[in-house]
Amino acid sequence: MASLSAEGNMQVNTSHVCRRIFTAKQQKRAFSFHLRGVKFVVAGWLGLLLAKPVVAQTKVYLAPRVDAQEAAATLRPYRFRTEHPDSAAAAKTAEDLLRQLQRDGFLAASIDSLQLASDTLVPYFHVGAHYRWAWLRPGNVPEVWLTKAGFRERFYQQMPFRGPQLARLEEALLRLAESNGYPFATLRLDSLQLQEDQLHATLHYEPGPIITFDSARVQGDVKIKSKFMARYLRIQPGDLYDQRRVETARRLLQQLPYLRELRAPTVTFSAGEARPYFFVEPRRVNQIDGIVGFLPNQRSGKLLINGQFTLELYNLFNAGKELKAHWQSTKPQSQLLDLAYVHPVLFGSLLELGANFYLLKEDSTFLNQQTQLALGYPLRQAGKLSFYTLRQRSRNNQAVATSTDPSLIPEVASFDLNSYGLAYERRSLDDLLYPHRGWLLTTQTAVGNKRIRPTATTEAWFDSIDPQSFQLQVRLRAERYSSLKSRLVLLTRVQGGALFNKNLFLNDLYRLGGLATLRGFNENFFYASRYAVGTAEVRFFTDDSSYLLVFFDQGWGQFRSPGSATPFFDFPLGAGAGLSFRTAAGIFNFVYSMGYSRAQAQAFAPSQSKIHFGLLSRF
Repeated sequence: MASLSAEGNMQVNTSHVCRRIFTAKQQKRAFSFHLRGVKFVVAGWLGLLLAKPVVAQTKVYLAPRVDAQEAAATLRPYRFRTEHPDSAAAAKTAEDLLRQLQRDGFLAASIDSLQLASDTLVPYFHVGAHYRWAWLRPGNVPEVWLTKAGFRERFYQQMPFRGPQLARLEEALLRLAESNGYPFATLRLDSLQLQEDQLHATLHYEPGPIITFDSARVQGDVKIKSKFMARYLRIQPGDLYDQRRVETARRLLQQLPYLRELRAPTVTFSAGEARPYFFVEPRRVNQIDGIVGFLPNQRSGKLLINGQFTLELYNLFNAGKELKAHWQSTKPQSQLLDLAYVHPVLFGSLLELGANFYLLKEDSTFLNQQTQLALGYPLRQAGKLSFYTLRQRSRNNQAVATSTDPSLIPEVASFDLNSYGLAYERRSLDDLLYPHRGWLLTTQTAVGNKRIRPTATTEAWFDSIDPQSFQLQVRLRAERYSSLKSRLVLLTRVQGGALFNKNLFLNDLYRLGGLATLRGFNENFFYASRYAVGTAEVRFFTDDSSYLLVFFDQGWGQFRSPGSATPFFDFPLGAGAGLSFRTAAGIFNFVYSMGYSRAQAQAFAPSQSKIHFGLLSRF
């Protein structure tokens, strides 16, 4: 749909690029041409209905009649409703039947008259001849485009005429033109002839003016560098106009958490150039939150520091960079540190650099350190493919061996693991922070070389094994948001992971439990070599960022417990309710949950319940 802007330039909404004649949409409205002085109009006969008033009835029956015996046989294969609530619905069915006949090659089909007798509506059809292609020549259409569109002359030689087939060909060819700098190209049938029931025609292509991109414009009160945005959106001045690039740029823009789209983008055309406009507003997504406490150590008398701290910064230096930091210490001699940095459009390319450092100290048992570097490539369909390398260093801090039997695998051991992996992410959420519909998928697969290091507590067992082995790691997370009603949203989620190695230790395993994985249990309560957690959660939104929720988490996994090297299977579950609502100070979150684990002897009871609450400040 095109309009003239204040500067006199043509402005086009990207969802309706002005380009067509003979399109599928036009087919639904009208399909007309002249053959030997006779005009066949393939269109709705709404005018006929308006000229002949039809009285509303209850249970009106449709009984079509045809003008010849052979036409009755032609009409027999078509399926349509015969019973309708009123005459208007019956007339609409008759019109749909007429259009279907015309699409199937009965181009001269029409409804000659319409009669309503008692409770029966009788449309009198003239079916006419069944037209066939004698041939359809490619004309001046570029041969490479014809090949990509699937055109073959044999498909149109002595074959029945099919309107949808011709419309699909036209649509494919014009999309190819649109993606190669010709958004105003047209296609029509030339040299159209009719010999009895045979059609002869030639495709005629008019390219129109060639169009190149001008720079993309981001409209709104946002602070972001134009150079970064041009690279990120993949629209460079001088490139041939391609409508798919505008659509891709819109999807990429929707993946930036610090921007919110206000309305669909538009494109203005002037002097052979196209300038896309994207309308956004800034969004408060930066986060800083923390609490620190001091407790006396009853053994040493020294002060112990506990608490947690979270920092998330987006669009650093107005160039799309991200920095995240999370620290947590909830029990003595234990702490977790997670640092992440993302650098998009690396050296002006489409590549994205990611770096991550992770440290986990589990009291006096072990210390894990992980360093990861990743190169990601944003895909056109709101996804990202990444290659990463991961170096993990784990050290056994136990002073006493858990077992003196050399045939038993120790609970904890020191090892080094160097892995290489692929990660894939795809999302189509309508809102990154508070989605109502869409889905999210992330997968990770890594394989690496593991080398076990001897220590005083594992020396007896170490002499009996091969210290080097391959280790495979797989992780998956899939979420789907479904809008049940205007304010009711259903979240279904599946997440899981698996580790494969003949020598897996406690400090190798995944950690589960808490708000992010399995609610109703303490943070990082479970140690798992294989696990899966399914979630069903219903959210009732009271405004854009506030909602009530109820949830159920069902887990399965192969677990290990501290103090034991024997794995076991369990089916833990969690259920509860909560709320999240916006206040002047930030987003207040409250979740009450209970969990059940038969193997861990945790009952589903209020005395074992967990309460999570906090205030999240965004700026």
